[in-house]
Amino acid sequence: MLYNYEMINRSGHILPTIELENSIQITNDQYDSDSNNLEVDLILTKKKKFMKAIKLNSTILTTIFPRVSKKQHPIYQSIIKELNGKYYQKAESLCKEYLKLFPRSYSVRCILAYIYRCLNNYKQAHLYLEKAIILKPKKPIAYLIFGEISFWQNDEIAISYLKKSLEYKVKSIVNLHIILGNSFFDKSYYDNALENYTIALKNDSSNNLCLKNCVYIYEKQEDYINCLEILDRLLIINKEDSLILCYYGEILCNMGKYYDAILSFTKANIIDPENIHILNKRAIAYFVLQEYDKALLDLDKVIQLDPLNNLAYYNKGLTYYSIGNIENAIASFKNCVELDFNDNLSKIQLYYMEYLQDKNISEDLKHEIIAKIDQIFVDNTDKSVSLIACKMIIDMFLIDPKEYLIKFSSYLLNYNEETSIFYLFQSKKYSNFWADCLSCLKWNDDLTKLGIVDPFSKFLYRKMGVYLISNFINLNNEFHQFQVNDTNSLSGQILSFENKAFSFNLPKLYIRYCRNCIIWKINVKKILSEDCFIKFIIKRVNMQYVLKFEDVSKLEGQGWIEYFFKMSILSEYMQPSIEVNGINMQVDYIRFIRFVDDESRKDGQIYFPKMGHLLPIHKICPNVPEAFKDKYFPRKEMENLLTLKDIVDNL
Repeated sequence: MLYNYEMINRSGHILPTIELENSIQITNDQYDSDSNNLEVDLILTKKKKFMKAIKLNSTILTTIFPRVSKKQHPIYQSIIKELNGKYYQKAESLCKEYLKLFPRSYSVRCILAYIYRCLNNYKQAHLYLEKAIILKPKKPIAYLIFGEISFWQNDEIAISYLKKSLEYKVKSIVNLHIILGNSFFDKSYYDNALENYTIALKNDSSNNLCLKNCVYIYEKQEDYINCLEILDRLLIINKEDSLILCYYGEILCNMGKYYDAILSFTKANIIDPENIHILNKRAIAYFVLQEYDKALLDLDKVIQLDPLNNLAYYNKGLTYYSIGNIENAIASFKNCVELDFNDNLSKIQLYYMEYLQDKNISEDLKHEIIAKIDQIFVDNTDKSVSLIACKMIIDMFLIDPKEYLIKFSSYLLNYNEETSIFYLFQSKKYSNFWADCLSCLKWNDDLTKLGIVDPFSKFLYRKMGVYLISNFINLNNEFHQFQVNDTNSLSGQILSFENKAFSFNLPKLYIRYCRNCIIWKINVKKILSEDCFIKFIIKRVNMQYVLKFEDVSKLEGQGWIEYFFKMSILSEYMQPSIEVNGINMQVDYIRFIRFVDDESRKDGQIYFPKMGHLLPIHKICPNVPEAFKDKYFPRKEMENLLTLKDIVDNL
C-alpha cells in the first residue's frame, strides 16, 4: 500500500480529487504495455477500488491518517509565537523556512508582508503581497495589508486596495473603516472620510481617533455646529482634556462667540496653566473684545514661559498699537523681527509704527519707509502680508496718489469674492481714497436710485456684487426706526427687528458676470415661535428659498453668518425680497457671487467673524491640531489599527 502514502502531502492533507484521478491515469498509462500481466492487473484493480472508496467516503483515510492543517504545523506555530513577542527578525526567518516547504502559501506571504510593514521595509512587503494576490486574487487580507501600507507611504492607491478588501468581504476587522477613513482624510476627501468614521463610530461610539478626525473635518468644512457636538462627546470622555477645551474655544471664536470662547480657554488654562498656545489664543479673544489689559497679561505670561515666542510679541505689538502706545508697539515688533528676520508681517507693522511715532519726519524718510513697505508688498505672495502692506501705504497716503491708487485698486479687485478685507477700509477717513479709486476706474455712473450715495458702497456694489442694507435705508424712511449701529457691519449700520415680523423689497439690482449664488448676511438672535420662517425671494425670476423652524434653529445664536443658496434661473436684473416671522433677526447686506458647476457647495451657512477680520493673523498662528499634531493625532493610535490577529483571522 505504499502508493497510498504518496497521496498524502507533508501536512497530512489529502490531495484533491482531481489530483488523485490524474495519478490513477498516470499509473494506468505506465502499465498499459504490461496488461497481460495478471499480477499487475490485480494490483490496479485493488487500487481503483481503494480510490473509489476515498471518493465515496473521504473520512476513511483521514481516520487512519488524521488531518493536520498548515496552521498547526510546528513552524507556523513558532511564527505566530515570535510575532506575539514582536521578535520580527526571528519570525521573518521562520516564514522563509516555511515557504521552502510550502512555496505556494498565501497565508505566510501575507504574514511576511505584515512583518516587513512592522519593520518599515515597505518594498519587501510589496513583493510578497503582489505574489499573494497572484496566488489568490479574490482573498481580501492581502489587499487590506497593501492598502494600509500604501496609506503610510502617502500613496493614493491605498484607497482602492482597501475598498478591494471590502469587496472581497474581509471579516471581523473592527478598524477597517477607520483605516479607510484615514486614507480619505489624508487625501482631503473629507465627505468619504466622514462616511467611514460614522460607520466605525457605530461599533465604538467613543473612539478618540475617529472623533478627533471628525471634529477636524467639520472645522475645515466650517460646519461648526457638528464640530461642537463632537467636541462635547470628547469632553464627556475626558472633561479634563485641556487640548479639547482649547479647540472648543477656537471653534467658538470662529463662530464669533468670543465671550464663550474665553470661558473655554480659561477652563483649559486652569488645567494646563503653562500651555502657551492656550494663553495666546485667549489673548487674541481678549484683543477682539477690546479687553486689552487682560490680553497683555496673557501675553506677558507667554513671554515669561517662552522668551522666544514671536507670536506673543506680535500680538503685544498690535495690542499696544490699539491703545495708542506706539513706543511699546515698536519694541514688540522689533523683537519679532530680531527673532525672525524674514517675518515680513512684523516688518510692515514696525515700519508703520516708526512712521506714526513721528509724523513730522522729513519727506525723504517718509519716502524711504513707504519704499520699504512697497517692496514687501510687491515681493510677497502671502495675502495677509500684502493686504496689511496695502493698508499701511494707503494710511500713509503721502505721495502721488494716482500711482498708488492704480496699484492698490487693482490689488483689491483681485480679491474677487472675499469681503472681509473691506472692513479695514470702511471708516470715513478712506472716503477720498474710494472716490479716487472710482475715478481711476472710470466708474462714474449714478447709483442714487439704488440708495448708493458714497464711494465705498459704490465700489462694493460694482466690484463685489454687495448691496449694503444701509443703501436700502437711504431709500426707505419707514425702516429708519429699525436702523442700528453695529461695528460688525460692513457699512456700520444694520436693520434690527426685535419681536416683530417684517418684510421688505430691495430695489431691482443689476447682476454682473453671471453670478448664480445669493448670500444674505444675517444674525438670527432668537427664535420666538415654532411657526417661524425666513423666506428669501427673487421676484423677477419668481423664485423663493424658505427656511422653517428646523433650519432656523441651527442658525439661532450663532452670531453673524452668511447664508447662501444657488439660483436655478439666471437673470441680468434681480429684485431680492425677504420675509421673516417669529424671529428676532438682524440684516447687514445681500451679495451675489459666482459658483460655476460647483456641486460641493451646498446651500447653507458661512460663519462670519465678528471683529476677527481686523486682526492681521500671523503666519505662525496655527489651529490646535497643527500646534499639537503629535498629541492630537498620536501616531501610535494610527499604527495599531491593523493587528496580527486581524490578519490571522482572515487567513
